[in-house]
Amino acid sequence: MAAPPDVVLVYAPDETKRRSITTALRDRWSVRTATTPEAAASSLDETIAVVVGTDGTSIEDPRTNSPSECDHIQLLWLASSEAEVPASGGNVLADDVSADALRQTVARLHRRARYDRLLTTCYELSRARSEAKADESASAEDIAACDRELESVQRDLDELTAELNDVEAFDVALDE
Repeated sequence: MAAPPDVVLVYAPDETKRRSITTALRDRWSVRTATTPEAAASSLDETIAVVVGTDGTSIEDPRTNSPSECDHIQLLWLASSEAEVPASGGNVLADDVSADALRQTVARLHRRARYDRLLTTCYELSRARSEAKADESASAEDIAACDRELESVQRDLDELTAELNDVEAFDVALDE
């Protein structure tokens, strides 16, 4: 079984920055670190929810160049100027941000990543349920199991939607 998709990947070549960011986040989330763009790109998998980067060197954009299980990953760049933000985009904070502001931002990005995963799962289950109902060989038990799973995901989505503001929810839904 894979680890829960809540890991933060900290990509920071500078050891002091990497330690500072890791220290601010590790009490709440599992943190993985990388010092090079290659190491960061190779660390991308379905367990990563948020990537926090510092040096402006773009890593492989996990939303477009990685397997689909990485589509939910949220990017956060800590930069002192716009010139330091990679063209791949993402969210940006000043590199001298307080630990509390960093934690709040990462928490918000985690909610967005979870919402994205749940919404994708909801779409997939809805599609599978529709196909099962159209398939005459599908059993009523299979359709009922799909219905139960879909209800559970919809309940989780409803709870999480209450935590997101309308703009965040709309942005993630548009990405689908």
